[in-house]
Amino acid sequence: MIRKTSFPDRADRLSLISQDLVLCKSYPLLKIGKINDEHFEDLRKKINSYIYTNLSNFYYDETINFDSSLFESQPNQIRGLPNITPNGLILPKKPTCSEYNNIHSSVVKIFQEFKLDKHVSNIHAPINIRLVDGAKSKNDQRPHSSTKMHSDIWAGEPSNSIAVFIPIFSDEKNINVKWIEPLTFPEKLMQPLSDFNDGKDIVNGGMEYEVDFSPGNIILVDPYLIHATNKVRDLLRLSIDFRFITQKVIDKDLIAPGTRQDNYLSYEEWSDIGQGRSLTSALPLTKFSNETNRRQNKYAAEYGVIKIKDGNPY
Repeated sequence: MIRKTSFPDRADRLSLISQDLVLCKSYPLLKIGKINDEHFEDLRKKINSYIYTNLSNFYYDETINFDSSLFESQPNQIRGLPNITPNGLILPKKPTCSEYNNIHSSVVKIFQEFKLDKHVSNIHAPINIRLVDGAKSKNDQRPHSSTKMHSDIWAGEPSNSIAVFIPIFSDEKNINVKWIEPLTFPEKLMQPLSDFNDGKDIVNGGMEYEVDFSPGNIILVDPYLIHATNKVRDLLRLSIDFRFITQKVIDKDLIAPGTRQDNYLSYEEWSDIGQGRSLTSALPLTKFSNETNRRQNKYAAEYGVIKIKDGNPY
């Protein structure tokens, strides 16, 4: 039996947003729906192509054979890519932006499948293509490591943002996510934190959600839900995640407006990426080194969005 939530306004808002999902599982601050098989398979294929383009550009003096399951056949080469941030983002770079834009257009179709666009004020770009390595790492102790229990608010996201997760390649028995709804959310924690551990006691006495992080699902999460990556075995997991700011605002949203508004676009702009617009980067496929952005609660890299016509900018 699910305990009564301490955040009924947030639960009601998430229920409204998820009303067009056929729910596999429903909690007050988390909803799971099943993605259309054709849409999901299209997304997986495009992510596989993105991985291949990263591999073939970085390991240019090696022969990387394309196949439909690079995630399984090339795990060590994927681990060695230079454009993976400490929190696992496989950042688009100049040689890989075209494949990124193809992924983005597939995500737009899935987003529209559930009519989520009607609830959007603004939405984050780029979407995150996130690799989690189940091997223990010194990065797990970083101040903003995703292996620490945290709210997205503590990383600078607005408190009226909704996180969207789409597991792509994963086995929840080996790498999963722990979710805990707190009893309260003190105002002193409604802001970015220098270290996620500064808020760790918020989960004491909270309600843990039993959630499978399974490929083929879409997961919607309110930022008051505390969560962390839980590494079980030395394997890889890949997923999509991004956030959108809701049209509906409730009182406590005004306390934590966030620090990342520069990365949010109008829905019109965001939904056109991969169609009439293109996300761009001038950076080569080299090692990620911009840890300053993480400490300042900014996105890991800078990108542009340009209009295109017949494949060319204008």
